[in-house]
Amino acid sequence: MNALNALLNKKGFTLIELMIAMSITLVMFLSLLMTSLLSSTTNMQNIIRDEAIQIAEMKQVELGNIVFDNLPGEAGVETIADNPDLQRTVRNFNVDFTSTVAVVDHPVVNPLAREINVTIDWMYNGENYTHSVATIKRKS
Repeated sequence: MNALNALLNKKGFTLIELMIAMSITLVMFLSLLMTSLLSSTTNMQNIIRDEAIQIAEMKQVELGNIVFDNLPGEAGVETIADNPDLQRTVRNFNVDFTSTVAVVDHPVVNPLAREINVTIDWMYNGENYTHSVATIKRKS
């Protein structure tokens, strides 16, 4: 009997009900679009940061292979701007990295050790980002 009443009911949706349903659907799709844009931006930031971490590790290995006496920094702090124009392509997007190396002598604390700080700077979406790595190298 209920099935027969449903078949005979010819009302359907009113225009207001249809507009409300379309508005709710539009809000859902816009929120999904914003979520996907946010996730792709965050994903790109993470990929670029991983590239900066690799550059910093590469610089640390280079400086770790230098003999202690050949390291700069004999008179306190010395900053060396290495490769100020490192450019990498990340997902068809060019990113300029700048690496700065600071070698610090600590004659009071330990005259046989130097602190090596590597800082990588880059810009993405109008914001500046920095990644720093520090290590101690001892004279053998």
